[in-house]
Amino acid sequence: TMTTSVYSLKLMGGKSHPELLEAISKHLNRPIGDVDVGKFANGETRVEIRESVRMANVFILQTGAGHKETRSDDDFTTTLNDSCMELLIMASGCKLASATKVIAVLPYFPYSKQSKQKRRGSIPARLYADLLRKSGVSQVLTLDLHHMQMQGFFDVPIDNIKSSPLLTAYIREKIPNWKDHVVVSKNTGASKWAALIAKRLDVDFAMIMGEQFKYAEALSNEKLDGDGSYAEANLELEPDDENAEMEDEAAGDGVIGYVKDRDCIIVDDVVDTAKSFLNAADLLKKKGARNIIIIGTHGLLSQGAMAKFEECPNIERVVVTNTICQRRHLGTSKKLDVIDCSHVIAEAIRRVHHNESLYSMYTNQYKTRNGLTIAQAHNLQRKKFLHRQSSTTLLAETAVQPTSTSTTSVSAPATTVIGQRASTRLETLEDGEAVPQKKLFNDNDNGNVDGDDDEDEPTTDTTAGETI
Repeated sequence: TMTTSVYSLKLMGGKSHPELLEAISKHLNRPIGDVDVGKFANGETRVEIRESVRMANVFILQTGAGHKETRSDDDFTTTLNDSCMELLIMASGCKLASATKVIAVLPYFPYSKQSKQKRRGSIPARLYADLLRKSGVSQVLTLDLHHMQMQGFFDVPIDNIKSSPLLTAYIREKIPNWKDHVVVSKNTGASKWAALIAKRLDVDFAMIMGEQFKYAEALSNEKLDGDGSYAEANLELEPDDENAEMEDEAAGDGVIGYVKDRDCIIVDDVVDTAKSFLNAADLLKKKGARNIIIIGTHGLLSQGAMAKFEECPNIERVVVTNTICQRRHLGTSKKLDVIDCSHVIAEAIRRVHHNESLYSMYTNQYKTRNGLTIAQAHNLQRKKFLHRQSSTTLLAETAVQPTSTSTTSVSAPATTVIGQRASTRLETLEDGEAVPQKKLFNDNDNGNVDGDDDEDEPTTDTTAGETI
C-alpha cells in the first residue's frame, strides 16, 4: 500500500523561475505559499513568510540563475548570488518557524561548474552545499547534476532526477527520421551523457576529440602564466593570430565515429556559452555532416549564446528543458525549443513527501523494460475521495428510492497501477477536465537510471505493482 505522510505539503519559491513554480503547483494541485521576497534599499535580500509552516514539509523551488525583477519605480536585474541568498534565507525562516522538513528543489544546482579545487582555490559547489545544510535544508532535489561526484558534498539526502527520458522522448516525437541521426559528444567530458542518450535511442554515437589538446599544447609550450591558471590556453584567438594554427589542429584532430552525410545531435547536460558548440558544429560540417541539432538539459545560454546560434547556419535547432527560465529567449529566437520538465519535478516532490521511491519513477519491480506513467497521486487521491463521497451519496439515495425497471450502474474510477506499461493512462480531475498523464519511458527504453550496463534489479518498493 502507498505510504501517506502525516505532515502537510507546502510549496514555496523564490523569484528565479515563477513559471516553473506555477506549473509544478498545478500538477500537485497545491497552492503556492505566501512569501514576499524583495530587497531593502541597501541591496540586502529580504524574505517574509506570511503563512504558517508549522509541522509541514516545505518544498522551496529556486533554480540556479538570476532573474528580472520589476518594480513600479525601476527595473533591475538580480544575480545568481541573489537567488542563492533568497533560498538560504527562506529555508532558515521555515526551519525557525517549526517546519518539519525543508526540502530545497534546485532544478539547476548553482555553482555546478566549480566542483573541483584549483590551486589556492575553494570548491564553491561544496561551499554552497554546506550553506544549504546550515540554513536548515534537510533534503535536496535537483535535476542532472553537472558532475555526479557532487553528491558527496552533501551531509543531507540528495535526489538527482534524470532528464534523459524527456530528451529521448523529444527526439522520438519531434525529430523526423531520428533513427538515422548520430548522437555526438562535443568533448570527452560529455561522452558518458551522450553515449547514454545514444544507447536509449539505439542510434550511432560519435565523439569529437581535440578540445582537451588545446590545454595540453599550452602546457607543453609553457604558456601558463605565473599563477598556474589556464588563461593563455583559454584565449579567444583571432583568425590571424600566430597561435590560431594550434587551435585549428586541436579542433580538427578528428571525430571518432562516422558523420559524413548524416544528421547529427550534439548532446550535453549544460548549454552555456556558444563557442564550444559552434566549434563542434563547424568541425562536423567539415567532416560532411548535414543538419546539426543541439540538445541539453540546462539552457544557461550566457554571453549572447542564443543570438550566436541564430546566426550560425550550421545549427538547425537548440533544445533545452525549462530548468532555467527561457522567457526572454523564446520571444526572440526561432531556433529554440523548450521541453517542459515540471511534471517530473512535481512527481518527485510528491514521492518525497509520501516517502516513496524515486527509482520507481523510471523502472518497476518487474524486469520488463516497460515504462511507467507518471502519476499525479494527489489529484488521484482527490478523485478517489470525490468518487467515494459521490458513491456513498448515490447508494444512500438509491436505498430509499423505489426499485426501477432500469438499473443504473456506477462505473469504477480510473486507476493506475505503479509499474504497469507506459500506455496506461491516468485521468485526474482538474477543474472538471480530464488531464492526460505524461510518461517517462517508452516501452523500448532502458529503465536503468544511472545509465550503466547492468540489468535492472527488482526493487522492494512497496508502491510498485499496487493500485493507488
